[in-house]
Amino acid sequence: MNYHSNVLETVQWFLEIDLKKDLETFMEKQMRRMNIPPSGTRSIMYEYFNTQKRVIFETPRKVVYSSKFQCPEEYQEALLQFEKNAREGKNLNVYLSDQIRKPEKADDLLNDWNIYHFHLTRRFRKDGFAKRSDYQIFAWVTADCIYMIQIYPHREAHLYAKKELLRIIEANWPELLEKHRIKGGLQLDDGGYEALRNAHVSSFAELGENRLYGLIGGGYMSDGSSMEAIRREQFWHNRLKLCEMVIRDNMSFISSVIHKQRDLKQSVYRFQLLWISDSADRIRLIEWNSHTGVEWFPVEGKLRIFTMEEELNFGGAFEGGTRFV
Repeated sequence: MNYHSNVLETVQWFLEIDLKKDLETFMEKQMRRMNIPPSGTRSIMYEYFNTQKRVIFETPRKVVYSSKFQCPEEYQEALLQFEKNAREGKNLNVYLSDQIRKPEKADDLLNDWNIYHFHLTRRFRKDGFAKRSDYQIFAWVTADCIYMIQIYPHREAHLYAKKELLRIIEANWPELLEKHRIKGGLQLDDGGYEALRNAHVSSFAELGENRLYGLIGGGYMSDGSSMEAIRREQFWHNRLKLCEMVIRDNMSFISSVIHKQRDLKQSVYRFQLLWISDSADRIRLIEWNSHTGVEWFPVEGKLRIFTMEEELNFGGAFEGGTRFV
């Protein structure tokens, strides 16, 4: 977007800034590096956040088993290989459906209950993905642990809507569900949950008296889209637009500081996204014509203006966040 000063302002300036485009450019590059390019059917932001939710990033994880976990004898070697790969931080996405390569696609079980399902097999296709197996592993995955819930035959009735999955989690690792606990009541059997999920109707999971859980996996929209990905997309769309407004509304002040710091009398300013903190409470931009940085603190409502030399000389200047240039 381009903005310019009011003719009545003492300092005249012309501003070039499009932070959403900067972020989308970064996201597209990241997706292509993962060999999951944007489909072109949805916004890049949505597909990036949807991919982040679905893809299991490679890092060593602990593997813990529920007290109900059972594996058919003839699949023990396949299970041991899966566990070894998980502990060593190898690629587990090859055990998922190859739909993982399509960033616009949704995983209803993951969006509803935050549960992954893996093909239990030692046989793989030429493209690296697991061949369809007679059994599937159901697991809850975090950044440092895989909670192995249960193994079920592929032909099991209501396979992806079995409340037993949640009951096992509740009995073995109640802390995983606690933040999703709500008050109220709703009685549905597995078939009822399957019907609601097929219609993409977000619902609560009733496991017993005063044991009701909702939006465990973030939820989904009526078209099956990940509600979590949409919320994140809307958050960053709004936050970056607000950041642009703050820069635009404070350009007279920003330009005066740049003039003093750089002894420059420029009138054209070209800002680009530089860095965002992991907690999203700090956003840094770089102004290329003067090589000056501006940091916005949205919670505190403050701006910090600095020369890039000062920032680069400060150790750890870009730690705790994502750098874009």
